[in-house]
Amino acid sequence: MPDSSSSSKLSRTIEIGSLIAFALFVAHRLITAGSPGEQPALIVSALLFTAFGLIHGAHMLGWRRTLAFFSITSVGSWIAESHSISSGNVGDYLYTDVLGPKLGEVPYVIPLTWFLMLYPAYVIANLVVTRTPALVRSGWGQILWLSALTAVVMTAWDLTLDPYMSGVVGAWKWLDGGPYFGVPFANYYGWVQVSFLIILAYRIAERYIRLEPMGKTGKWVAALPVGIYAINMIGDLFIGDPIATRLIAPFAMGIAVLAACARLFIGAPIDTDPQPPTTRSNVARVVLGIGIALGLVLFAFQLSPALRNIRVPFTQLVPIFAAFSLVHAIYVLGWKRAGAFVAVAAPLSLLSELLGTKSGLIFGKYYYTDVLGYKFFGEVPWVIPCTWFLMMYPSYLIANFISFGKPTRPSGADVPIGITAFVSFLSAMIMTAWDLTLDPYMVGFDKAWVWEDGGQYFGIPFHNYIGWVGTVFVVMMIYRTIEKRIDWQPLGKLSRPLLLLPLLTYAFMSIGDVVLGHPPATMVISPFVMGIPFLFALSILWQWKAAD
Repeated sequence: MPDSSSSSKLSRTIEIGSLIAFALFVAHRLITAGSPGEQPALIVSALLFTAFGLIHGAHMLGWRRTLAFFSITSVGSWIAESHSISSGNVGDYLYTDVLGPKLGEVPYVIPLTWFLMLYPAYVIANLVVTRTPALVRSGWGQILWLSALTAVVMTAWDLTLDPYMSGVVGAWKWLDGGPYFGVPFANYYGWVQVSFLIILAYRIAERYIRLEPMGKTGKWVAALPVGIYAINMIGDLFIGDPIATRLIAPFAMGIAVLAACARLFIGAPIDTDPQPPTTRSNVARVVLGIGIALGLVLFAFQLSPALRNIRVPFTQLVPIFAAFSLVHAIYVLGWKRAGAFVAVAAPLSLLSELLGTKSGLIFGKYYYTDVLGYKFFGEVPWVIPCTWFLMMYPSYLIANFISFGKPTRPSGADVPIGITAFVSFLSAMIMTAWDLTLDPYMVGFDKAWVWEDGGQYFGIPFHNYIGWVGTVFVVMMIYRTIEKRIDWQPLGKLSRPLLLLPLLTYAFMSIGDVVLGHPPATMVISPFVMGIPFLFALSILWQWKAAD
């Protein structure tokens, strides 16, 4: 974006103003960390962000687009809130007097809080899909897709916000309660719907308003709204209530922050991805056949109304999908890279489980029952190492698409150790997001393992999730270090449908949790903690193309 000499001083002033507003917002959030949702803390935060958003938007989008964004967001959210209160279509609720004066039934500050999070969510969606925070002009398909992504990223915030604001602060009351920490599921459908409609209205208006930035939007200036989103996540991480919600924030919101940073500071432009010579092509038919068969089986068991109360036994589902991940890895990465992946992932995951059950240091104190069958060394069921690889491979591909815009790095690619560590951590977060819904079900319903001392997340200690992230991070760091020394030799030509299969494997593993999650609160967690990385990777895969 060219910087006009006639407006350079004004541009610089506005850029400095946005930095000052950002610093004031962060400082205020730190000072009021113990009561971020109470009056006047929330009101001051909303006002500070409104100032930041208007100044930053003027610099990046121009005044016309910024005023359109603020107007559509504030008016649209007030109308939606007023309608929801009167109709009860997202559950019966009402605002108390905690947040101050109201316009009708809605406190004045509420439309500002919608702007507070819709603007960062808008920037994050733009960065992930297009690697730029502001678009000159979008096609209609892109408008719909970006609006949907923005709505999901926005709503992820409410997974921790709503239980705290209603249960602790008392800013509003759910009259009939709900299965998600006293909040009805309909609330989250409503958030996605309203966010989608508001941002869709703005993106349509944006098509007809010229992009007139006050100056060049550098990477760090573009990252400021992402920082606002992250600051709100960090607040939830430390004061979320119930305490279980503190674990949800780093995955529901944290993965979105990491993805936006990866696209802004790491990702190369999506272009034709050159492929090395292939050795055989028949395996492609096998992989596609397995993928289609697994998809049909999974849909039949997880979605059919006649089978809603049946869940595929863990000992049957995992080996099948692990075999698929292995075959797919062999085809996409080549025999040597796939072999190295398994050679690193299987023994290290088994070792971490053995150390975990023996010492309790990695995951907390737990032990496996006999539900999952034969155990290695009488401690860890044989199916567990398969489980780790089953989801490590899709997590690896999703992190690669988000970070590099392609399924893997070419042979000999020089990736700095810092970037390797970042992408390995992103892989670990994507992988561990699955366990937020898997573990409560396997412990509370299947009784496959037992936590001796319980824990604050549906009876599971937070320690367990730190262990998951740490284990996957170590595996990924070791494999990615080895990977660059092994020639990339896929067995055949890569295509979007072929690369979509492991992404669908990741997505399908959450479907059972949505339909049959236990406890019921987990049903609303999976679509966000797993849905966000899946949708991000899908967005980038759609743009990826292989060389002829």
